[in-house]
Amino acid sequence: MKKLILYTKNGVSDKVLEDILKECYDCQFFDIDSCEDIWGLTSQISPDIILVMSNAALDQDYRVLKILQSKKTLLPSSVLVATQATPTEDEFKCLDYGALDFIIAPFRKKLILNRLDNLTNVRNSIHLQELENILKRLPSNIFLKDAEGKYVFCTHYWHHLHGADEPGWTIRGKTDVEIRKDTENAKMAMEKDKEIIRTGKGTNYVIEINADGIQEFMEIIKEPVHDDEGNIYGIVALINNVTEQELLKRKLHKLAITDEMTGLYNRTYLQEVLKEIDNEKNLPLGFISADCNYLKMINDYYGHMMGDEYIRLVGVLFKMVLPKEALMFRVGGDEFLAIIPNTTEPQLLNYVLQMKEQAKTFQIKGKKFSAAFGYSFMENNDEDIMCYLEKADREMYVDKAEKRRL
Repeated sequence: MKKLILYTKNGVSDKVLEDILKECYDCQFFDIDSCEDIWGLTSQISPDIILVMSNAALDQDYRVLKILQSKKTLLPSSVLVATQATPTEDEFKCLDYGALDFIIAPFRKKLILNRLDNLTNVRNSIHLQELENILKRLPSNIFLKDAEGKYVFCTHYWHHLHGADEPGWTIRGKTDVEIRKDTENAKMAMEKDKEIIRTGKGTNYVIEINADGIQEFMEIIKEPVHDDEGNIYGIVALINNVTEQELLKRKLHKLAITDEMTGLYNRTYLQEVLKEIDNEKNLPLGFISADCNYLKMINDYYGHMMGDEYIRLVGVLFKMVLPKEALMFRVGGDEFLAIIPNTTEPQLLNYVLQMKEQAKTFQIKGKKFSAAFGYSFMENNDEDIMCYLEKADREMYVDKAEKRRL
C-alpha cells in the first residue's frame, strides 16, 4: 500500500477527504505546528504522496512547501495541496514552491484516487528518466528486465547489440536473443534469468564476447527485484567490462601452469587435468611418455645450458608432430608426457614413429639428439587413468634400454 502524509494546521482538514485517504493509503496525519522537523519527519517516513491542506501550505509564507522543496532527494514524493474551493491567487503560488497540483472539494473518491495515481505515475516516469540519465554517467552498464526477460531500460547500448546504432532504436521490450550478436551468450543470459525468477537467487558470472572481432570479457551481476508482497517482478543487473583484469588473470594462470624452459604445461597443471580428462567426451585417450637419452653426458661435456637446449628439443618434437588438441607437459627434469583426446591407437603409434624420425634430424654440438618414447591407449575408463600413465612410462623405459644397447 502506498504511503501518504497529510499536513494540516490547527487541525483544519476535511473528514470526507481523511476517510478516503485512510481507506486507500497508509496514511499519517500531522499538524505543522506540532512538527519541529518537517523535513526529518518526511524523509523518515518516505511517503509516495504528500498532501498539504491549503491553510498549512500558505502558513508563514509557504514555509512547509519551501522546506520540502529545499531538500530534494533522488526520488522526491509528489506534493499536492487540498483546497475547499477553486484555488485563490495565493494558493496558486503553491505551484511555485514545489506543489504539483490541487485537489479541490467536493472530494470524491474516484476523482481523488485517479488524480493521485496519475500524478504519481507521471512523477515516477520523470524520476526513472532522471535516474537513467544519472546512471549513464557511470562506466558500468545497468539494466532492468521484467519477469519475462524483456528489457525495461538500459544505461548503455554497446556494440554487442544488433541495431543499437540505428536512429530511434530502443532496447525496451526486447529479449537478449532478439538483440545480441552473440547467440550462445544470449541464450545463456535468458536461462540464467529464468533461474533467478524461479529460485529468487541472484548470480554473478563472467562471459567472453568476440563481437565485431573484438575480444572482451564482461562480469554480469544479477539480482531479483521484489514488490511489496515479496513477489519477483523483474531483474536488475550490473555489467562491468573486466577485459583487462580477465586477460591479466589468464596471463598469470598461464604462467602458473607453464614450464618456463619448454613452453609446455607443467606438472602442477597435469594434476588438474588428470582429475577431469577421463570422461566420455574425451575418450579414447592416448598417452605418450618421452625422456631424453644421454642427458647426463651432454651436461658433463657441454654444460647445463646446452643440456637445457637438449631438453627443449623434446618440447619442439611434441609441438611439431602432435595435433593442436594434445595436452603436452614437462613433468620432470627431462621427462615429458602428452595426452591426446579422441584419438585412435593407429594414430597414436603414428605420432610416436613421426617423433622418432624427426628426432634423428636434431643435433647438439654435432652429436645426434636421442630420446625414448612409450605410449598407451585408453579406450574406456574402466581402469584408473594412472595405470595408463604407468604403462606409457614402462614402454618408454623399454625403448630407452634398447637404444642404450645400440
